[in-house]
Amino acid sequence: MPRTARTTTPETAARPSLTSEVQDNHNSNGTNSAVKSLVDQVESIKDGLRGIIRDLSGVADTVKQAEKEKKVTDKEIEAVRAKLRQIQNVTI
Repeated sequence: MPRTARTTTPETAARPSLTSEVQDNHNSNGTNSAVKSLVDQVESIKDGLRGIIRDLSGVADTVKQAEKEKKVTDKEIEAVRAKLRQIQNVTI
């Protein structure tokens, strides 16, 4: 087959060399990889914090329930004390 003449000039000046393109991609991929890794770490931390908040909400609910039970117990104790005073004041 006969060779055909080029009708356009090569773009050597306007286009960076292949080596610099590979280096740019490597740097870009390295940066993207670092950014992705950082984003993954932040998401992992957020998930951990959500779990901690969920656990703390459970603790707060338990404390509130314990406080309610304490109030009920205090009322029962006071009722028993009042009844005991009443019995002690009875004369036979």
